[in-house]
Amino acid sequence: MLSDPLARTSNRLTARTWLFGVGLVGVGLLLSSACHAPSKQASEESLGASTGLALASAATSADAAAPLPKAQLDPTQPPPPAPRPFVDEVAAQDEKYAELSTAWGPLEVVDLGPAASVAATPTGVVFVTRDDHIVIAPRKGKAGLSPVDLPPEAFSKYGFGPAASNSHVYWASHRGQLMRASLQTLASEPLFDRARPNSRTSVQTAAGRDVVAFIAEIEQRRFAYIWASPGTSSAEVLDASADGHEATSVALVQGIPHPRLVVLEGRTSMSPVHARTVRVTPRRVILDPNDVAWIGPGSHELTEIHAIDTKPGHTIAFLPTQRDFDGFGVAQLFLDRRGGEAQEPKWQLYPNGLDPAPLTAGHFCGKDYVLYVRPSEKRPHSPQELHLAVLSDEMPAEGEVLARSRAFNDVSVAQVAGGALLVWTADRRTWGVVLHCPH
Repeated sequence: MLSDPLARTSNRLTARTWLFGVGLVGVGLLLSSACHAPSKQASEESLGASTGLALASAATSADAAAPLPKAQLDPTQPPPPAPRPFVDEVAAQDEKYAELSTAWGPLEVVDLGPAASVAATPTGVVFVTRDDHIVIAPRKGKAGLSPVDLPPEAFSKYGFGPAASNSHVYWASHRGQLMRASLQTLASEPLFDRARPNSRTSVQTAAGRDVVAFIAEIEQRRFAYIWASPGTSSAEVLDASADGHEATSVALVQGIPHPRLVVLEGRTSMSPVHARTVRVTPRRVILDPNDVAWIGPGSHELTEIHAIDTKPGHTIAFLPTQRDFDGFGVAQLFLDRRGGEAQEPKWQLYPNGLDPAPLTAGHFCGKDYVLYVRPSEKRPHSPQELHLAVLSDEMPAEGEVLARSRAFNDVSVAQVAGGALLVWTADRRTWGVVLHCPH
């Protein structure tokens, strides 16, 4: 009876497969033995290690008697200095700030105290404490500043600074309250109970009333809100977000004749920028229709919008953000008071990205300026630089470098007679300097 050819083929394949497997196992055993076989040197080392303390003691004595390497005895080669913490390097750099700026130097930078939520005002630097009170580091003469005398635990070192009017400062507390404090009496009080904790506020004064923009958090959603101090009527609170839209950052500019609100609706994919006029009278606050001025790229939790009025009816908004996959910088938007879409922004690209990316703008010395923080180079984790640049139709490439640090958290500026008061937080400290107008 003839056998099945398929069966025979199968049997031969099975046999060959078995032989091949046996061969592989044999080779593996040989290699394993070779790898695990102790070498003569290893055996001698093991034997030496098992002889006990006598050999160890002898080796120690021999080492002690051996002369030191010549390099260690060479008096022309001193030992390397002990490493210093970065904060000491920053302190050493403070003495050289005058070398960083040619137009604004020499800079007399003052260590004002621990890092905190701070804001520059014409009379000094306002510190907000953890328990929602304020202390002021007052100006001393034309260029001096007096530090505060409170320990670091009295402050929140990562908080945003308050917004300051001529009479009060406003901030969102860690408990989620919109707070106000008098610059005269220093007394503080809550104004609204559903503010987003530790978020940025912005304030302008119109018709004798302080108008404050802030982020409210209602049912886990965020909206732009307006609080207005009492005029001829009581205080007012208005929802300033367009229907169906939320808000992640707000900025309020003076506007002519009425303040203008700029809102960032930050999203991971596209981030709309909204703008609307806030009409303020002694009796009532009215919101004009909302305009979507620009659709920007995706943003992060700490991405903020900033704005300044440079001339009547001309608002410039600044948005430090990721432009595309490999580009990070500041988008500069020109917003017309008549509303409508803005032109495509002008970009100033940074060497690398950073988050947060502190920025502020102000008017002093007869010009409009922007202060911004950027990495010093493309290398990741490179030191950061605080730049001061004059505003024009196009954002200047760099400007004057005023300070360097491992990382900046916030920056604030206020106009004073003959210049500006600048304050920033970096390296767990708060720093301040009075800038004198260039001649």
